[in-house]
Amino acid sequence: LNLWIPTGAAITLQRLATFHGVTKRQILEDLLLKEDTLVTKNMTQEQFDAYVFSGIRKSKQDSSEI
Repeated sequence: LNLWIPTGAAITLQRLATFHGVTKRQILEDLLLKEDTLVTKNMTQEQFDAYVFSGIRKSKQDSSEI
């Protein structure tokens, strides 16, 4: 993953990492996993499968465009 984020978000990311004594990478990993858990916790199995497989299909499309 290589991307640019707005300055305000970059400063916030650094501030959170410093506050928690972890890397910026760890902050991002934790935020993504927590959000994924929140999004999926009340899904039916059918909704969950659609959610999971939509990410896989999108990922394959993105890599084929490169």
